[in-house]
Amino acid sequence: MNKNGMTYLEVLIAMIIMALVSAGVYTTFSLTAQGPASSGAGSLDIQASSYARDTIERLKSSVSVAPGGTGAPLVAGPYIDDLPSGYLKDSCSGKRTYVVEDVKDPASGAVIYKKVTVTVKWNG
Repeated sequence: MNKNGMTYLEVLIAMIIMALVSAGVYTTFSLTAQGPASSGAGSLDIQASSYARDTIERLKSSVSVAPGGTGAPLVAGPYIDDLPSGYLKDSCSGKRTYVVEDVKDPASGAVIYKKVTVTVKWNG
């Protein structure tokens, strides 16, 4: 900087730095103002994951693991599990299904555990 003031190059560099900082601040505030509801497919993924977890938890709490237990046995096969009313079901035609598979011991052929696969699908 000379004694008479700032040079043209110094002013130009200062303006570029201010523009970059302003763009970053604007982007941060505009994304924050939109919120999670308008963020698109990401929020639907989170909602679908929550529905799948809900299905697993309900199955765990309603299934009998001991002979003579109070819960129902978990029978192998495909099942349709309706979604609760909401955006994913009503606006996106969401569907939730799960499949129960018996995993058998290769040596004895006895069922050693059950494999449950939950699928949540939607259009949109």
